[in-house]
Amino acid sequence: MNDTLILGIGGAGTEIAAYLAAELNSPMVALNTAARSIANQKFSQALLLGPHTCQGLPARTAARGRKAAEESRQNILALLNGVSQLVLVAGLGGGTGSGALPAIARMAREQGIEVTAAVTLPFAIETGRRAVAKACLRELEEASATVVALDHESWPLVSGTAALSLDVVLEAARDKLVAMTVKQLRRGVRLS
Repeated sequence: MNDTLILGIGGAGTEIAAYLAAELNSPMVALNTAARSIANQKFSQALLLGPHTCQGLPARTAARGRKAAEESRQNILALLNGVSQLVLVAGLGGGTGSGALPAIARMAREQGIEVTAAVTLPFAIETGRRAVAKACLRELEEASATVVALDHESWPLVSGTAALSLDVVLEAARDKLVAMTVKQLRRGVRLS
């Protein structure tokens, strides 16, 4: 049995986690508060977080994302059964990733599971979202999670004289985050 599990949390997290799972040949579960997002993707396993708290809609705030994860605590703990290494993947700054990710990290650490969080940070111009992301990073540190963070601000939007589309930049950022996470995991922890 593979004792490494990857959880993609929120919209960005589930997209990035799918690539990471393929790279590590590890199982992946998509977690989101938005039922439509889960239904529109082809994940082998998914969990709707906080069906009462969010009623199948995006969490919108970190507080609601956290409450949704707490509501789904028993289902999350069932996913963690037999896992020794957990990789949480999320784009920070919104509700589901920023709220649920630290709550799930704490649940896993309480079970003695090693936790690595692979996250993206919003652009500096997104001041409100960036503040939410920074608060989430502090919570992850308090939960004793190893954090691999990719700051979108560090990615150039202009290459030479040709401006790059946001889609191209975000795809490159996804690939970079996956590479950074794989390197961290292979350096620091045994993958099985």
